[in-house]
Amino acid sequence: MKSIITVLVIFFSTSSFSSAMKLEGNCAGKLANGSPIAFQYYSSFDGCKHSAKAAISFDQGRDGMVIGKRSLSERSDSYAFGKTALVFANSTGNTSGKYRYIDRRGDERSVTLQCNVRDYEYAECD
Repeated sequence: MKSIITVLVIFFSTSSFSSAMKLEGNCAGKLANGSPIAFQYYSSFDGCKHSAKAAISFDQGRDGMVIGKRSLSERSDSYAFGKTALVFANSTGNTSGKYRYIDRRGDERSVTLQCNVRDYEYAECD
């Protein structure tokens, strides 16, 4: 019974966390070893803050999201998920993003992926 309650608490806390995020875009390309990669990424950005919660999903859905952080500056839009990161210039539409990750041998790699960044309109900030 205790394990069922624990599972339900984790499910509902994860569900409410991921539902507060919106789809920011998707990327696809190849890793350094030639393996294909594709993912969608999300954030709780509201148009005003300089950092927000973020998530990445490699299975094209909200199940199995990896949680991280989104940081914004005048020149870049960065998503960090543990040992991986995705960095763009501040732009929307079809663009490229730099994806940094650790390969199976433990080496740091960086590849450029083709991405589609969504454009949202936000209310005025205080």
